[in-house]
Order: sequence, then C-alpha cells, then structure tokens
Amino acid sequence: MTYELRKLVRNPRAWIVYSFFVAGLLLFWGLALVENGQSIRYAANRYSYMAYTANKRLHDLSRPLMPGESEFLYEAHDVARAISKAYENGENTTPGFVVLRQSWDELVAKADKNGYPYADFGYDSTIETTAYLQQSEACLKRNIGLLASDWQPDAVNLNAQWTLRGGWLAVALFCLVLWMDTIGAEMDNGTFKLVFTSLTPRKTIFWSKILVSLLVAGALCLTVGLVLGGVGLVYGIGTLDYPYIVHQRIVSGASLLGLGVAWSGCVVVGLLGMFLWVFSWRLKPMDAFCACLLVLAGLLWLGAWRMELVLTLPVWRLGGGAFALAGVGMAGLALRRLERKELGT
Repeated sequence: MTYELRKLVRNPRAWIVYSFFVAGLLLFWGLALVENGQSIRYAANRYSYMAYTANKRLHDLSRPLMPGESEFLYEAHDVARAISKAYENGENTTPGFVVLRQSWDELVAKADKNGYPYADFGYDSTIETTAYLQQSEACLKRNIGLLASDWQPDAVNLNAQWTLRGGWLAVALFCLVLWMDTIGAEMDNGTFKLVFTSLTPRKTIFWSKILVSLLVAGALCLTVGLVLGGVGLVYGIGTLDYPYIVHQRIVSGASLLGLGVAWSGCVVVGLLGMFLWVFSWRLKPMDAFCACLLVLAGLLWLGAWRMELVLTLPVWRLGGGAFALAGVGMAGLALRRLERKELGT
C-alpha cells in the first residue's frame, strides 16, 4: 500500500486533477459570496416593498377591508419595515432578528388562515409556512440567529450547501479520474506484466490499490471540509445545531452533513466496485471509467441530484446502502477474476 500511495503522490497528473478540484471548491465559495450578497439585497427590497404595499392598501378605498384586516396591515407594515432595516444594517444574523422573522411568519400564517388576499407577502403554502415557523422556534430555543440566506458563507453552512447542491457528484467524478491512475496506471505505461508477475501476490497488489482508492475519496471529502471550512472562518464557524429546512422537514446541520457523507461514501464504494469489476474483464481503465459514468448518469436520471430527496426518503437511503453492498460484492468478484487473469491478452 505504501508503494501505491507513494506512486500516486508522485504522479503529476494526480496533482493536476486535485488542483482542479480545489479550484472548483474556491469557485463554489466565490459564487456563495455573490449569491449571499444578492439574496440580502433582494430580501431588504422585498420586505421594503411589503411595507409599502401594506401602507398603500390601508389608504386604498377601492375595496372594503375584511374584518381584522386593518390591524393585520398595520402590523405587517411595521414588521416588514423593521425586517428590511435589519437586512440593510447587517443585523439579520442576530438572535433578536429571529423574533422579527417569527412575527412575520405568524402574520403569513394569519393571512393564510383568514383568507386575506396577500399571497405575495409570504410563501407558497401553509406547509412551507409551518416549516419556517418551526425553524424560527428552533432557533429561538437554541439562541441561534437565522441565516441571512441559504448561501451565508459560514463554515458549517458552506459545507451544508455543498451537500444539498450535490457535491457528492463532484467527489465521484474526480475519484473516477484519479482511480484511472491508481488502478490502471500499469496498463497505460506497459509495466503491468512486470508488476503482476512479481513475487508479491496479485491479491496483495490489488488490495493496496483498493485501499489507496478509498483514501483518495477520503482525501477529497477532507479537502471539502478544510477548504470550505477554512474560507468560511472569515464569516464565522457556524453551528451544527442550526435547523435547516430540507424537503419541508427540519434537519440539524449535524444530521445533514452526516447523511451527506454517508451517501457520498455509499456512491464511492459502489462505483469503486463497478470500476474494478469492469476493469477485471477488460483490463482497460477507460472502459471502467465509461461504465461508471453511465451509472452516474442513471443516478442523475433517477433524481439523485435532488439531495433533499436523497436525505429524507428512506427508499433512497436504503438504495444507497444496497449500491454500496453491491460494490463490495463486485469488488470481491473482480479480485477473484484478476488473480486468474491471463496477462498476455
């Protein structure tokens, strides 16, 4: 294993691929900064417009107000104006802001319940409004400030957004590229006969390759945490207790990241088994790479890019575990075939 690891570390192509991966993470962080700034400006303008709309409706005589609507409009104007100023002054990440947001969410629920014609004040449905209320209540109990936006760049949130945006796909793709050097380098440079006919048993050689391949996946996941966590330190570490709304359910940051890492691990183990299985037939890394790409395409077609479904539906989590077990089985079959493989073909 030490030899395989040293060979991978000394391979210039491996470092080029790894550099592209790190560059992608930095680009993701930069886009998060831009998106966060835009979201804050949009939120400030939106609540400012809501305050203006409520005030305008109070002085509009073209339609009589419904029972209790006048009090609702006064309160909506004051709360919306306070929220807009909080966004403009950068006070939207304090626990005190949570009280304002909860008041607004309660107003939205009240408008929905009483049938006030202000759909543009809130969210699409009572279910979503309830989820926002639960999120606000959880933040109040834990004395945690609400995120300015989904892209607020603290360390924990950046990693959470990486998970929700399908970061497992980037890890899987870069693993496949690096596995071509880890597993099939001898085929590319023509030294496979010398390596596989040495005194070291083939099983030992390929077990070393498998372990190094898994280390590659672990190194990429660790890089995600270090890069996104490191750059996020400028904006604070964040907290693993933060309650995220995932598919209309409340999920803590710790649960979100834990399930995301578990899903990524299942995909990586399954793909590694597929890679070895195809490689054991053809002894061509590119064939194994293309076969794994087809598997990834199938996962995307089935909706695996929607990580909120993967993280909340039991059928997806069971499917990920089954894929990992299938990968272990394929790896075992591949090792048996590679032990008996004739190298002259």
